[in-house]
Amino acid sequence: MMAFHVFHPFVVFALLTACMATVPTEQPLVKVASLPSVLDECSGLVRLQDDLFIGLNDSGDEARLYRFAEGRTDAEEVRILNADNRDWEEMAADSQFVYIADTGNNGNDRNDLCIYRVPRAGLEAADSARAERIDMRYPGRDDLRPSNRHNYDCEAIIAYGDYLYLFSKNRGDLRSDLYRVPARPGDHEATWLGRIEVGGLITGADWRPAKNGLVEIVLVGYSVLSKKKYKPFLMYADAVDLSRYSSTAFRRYAYDELLQTETVMFNGPDEVLLTNEGEHGDEGFLYSFRLD
Repeated sequence: MMAFHVFHPFVVFALLTACMATVPTEQPLVKVASLPSVLDECSGLVRLQDDLFIGLNDSGDEARLYRFAEGRTDAEEVRILNADNRDWEEMAADSQFVYIADTGNNGNDRNDLCIYRVPRAGLEAADSARAERIDMRYPGRDDLRPSNRHNYDCEAIIAYGDYLYLFSKNRGDLRSDLYRVPARPGDHEATWLGRIEVGGLITGADWRPAKNGLVEIVLVGYSVLSKKKYKPFLMYADAVDLSRYSSTAFRRYAYDELLQTETVMFNGPDEVLLTNEGEHGDEGFLYSFRLD
């Protein structure tokens, strides 16, 4: 029996955060704008232009995205053809495509995980776009028994070069594993690249170029304090070699707010934007945080 079946998750959280470099911060999350009301479960967000975003709701919605301008509470619906929303959890983008991660797997009962690839240009004005399917599976995963203490959920991806990188949401050990799959249609077994301690559940990711061919990475997530009570945190590293992920030093920022934080993106030299889900009665907002 694996250790994560023995320890209570809150005990595991305490053990991990005790040996992790957490940056104390009194800086609050600053509300920038309300999210459109249709994005009540905003779980993925991409910036198409300077002030134009497109987002998604997770499981329970149809196969559609919502395009909106920053500060506007209305949104335009964009139907995604040739796709199903089984459990959409994240979005990423490169210069040509937007990627929709249908990789939510809360109960460890899915064997149809995939990522949809949609032409980026078609999302900026059209009311529909056609998707191509990238099927993926985890290496060594042969146990599909339902469980809420497992390590095969994913709500955070980035698109970098010719690959998509998936940061897992480990309900079993409160770590995050990094996997890589080709960013092209097909049936792919993911390649495992490493693991880091996070002391919680990772729900969003973003990257930008750093020096010497490395990248900056920011991850967002939350710790579960009790049912419907979540404490958000950020993980940030300024020089990441994605092929040596487990040796990367991340700084961890913890916040006093109680929010179910789901997305993150870089915004200028020392700022990130975050969103929260509003499904538990909270209003969904776009937040700003300044990195030290």
